Amino acid sequence: MKVQDHLFNTLKAVIPKQFKLADIIGEILQLSPDAVYRRIRGDKELSLSELYKLCNHFNISLDAILHVNTNSMLTRYSSLNLDDFSNYYKYLDEFDNQLQMMSSEEHSELFFTAEDIPIFHFLQFPELTYFKVYSWFQTMNNLKISYEDFVKNLDQEFLKAKYLSIFNKYIKIPSTEIWTERTIDQLLFTLDYYYDIQCFDDPNIGLLICSQISELIDNFNLWTDEKKKGLQGDKYDVYLSPLNLENSFMLLKAPNKSACSLKLFTINSIVTSNEKFCKETENWILNTINKSSYLSGASARERFKFFQSTKNKVNNLIEKLQTGL
Repeated sequence: MKVQDHLFNTLKAVIPKQFKLADIIGEILQLSPDAVYRRIRGDKELSLSELYKLCNHFNISLDAILHVNTNSMLTRYSSLNLDDFSNYYKYLDEFDNQLQMMSSEEHSELFFTAEDIPIFHFLQFPELTYFKVYSWFQTMNNLKISYEDFVKNLDQEFLKAKYLSIFNKYIKIPSTEIWTERTIDQLLFTLDYYYDIQCFDDPNIGLLICSQISELIDNFNLWTDEKKKGLQGDKYDVYLSPLNLENSFMLLKAPNKSACSLKLFTINSIVTSNEKFCKETENWILNTINKSSYLSGASARERFKFFQSTKNKVNNLIEKLQTGL
């Protein structure tokens, strides 16, 4: 029963205090209160299926619970085949739930290495976020469909509400992000590319998206200057790395567990809570921070130079798109 005791002790640590452990387990395993308490007391062993369901739901490494010491690790990957948009909606629901748990945890932290702009910054701008999804869809499917026709097929009411829900949870989690001088480049290159091959029925949509990128950078500048995610947000630290980051990692860290995701294919990612992997990722992030400039605490001149360079890139693309109208 040591494995079972270890699991329940772990769950007690990760479940927000306002929820009852027995109620949550009963809902996940579809068990009566009596059946749940027999398992918590150790009178009844969890089946392998029940153990898996609990670990999968709470994103807990089964290896860690079973004390398995191997070079392999468990990961989660949600397929986002947009032939069925419900896959994307389900992915957002799961992500929203994960952030809900993290935002409810005391002393939780979020680290992000921004090879590309972190998706959280997009979520206040629906058209820009739709473009991010559209570009991923085109990359994966190579279908001839305009941006506007793609967006018409989306449940925009659901997405706007879900994006806002995720954003509001994100701003409540203390965060550290590492950017580079090139973090914005991939987004601008992608928008330029799809504009050039005439994927917008209305060329003004490209300009609208550019204006939202510009506003995104203004918000980012303000957060960086104030070291806080707006009036309602938590602590926000930004570092500028002199080296390319190669990958975009997101590390969600709480006192009793961590989860790490590695971004794939523009939007999707693989996720693991493997203790060894999360710890090594954290060490790499901290070492990268040590080699970077603290942009939030930098002189006004240094911060201005970075953001002016970034805004110039956006303005150059705006000028090009205006010339093409």
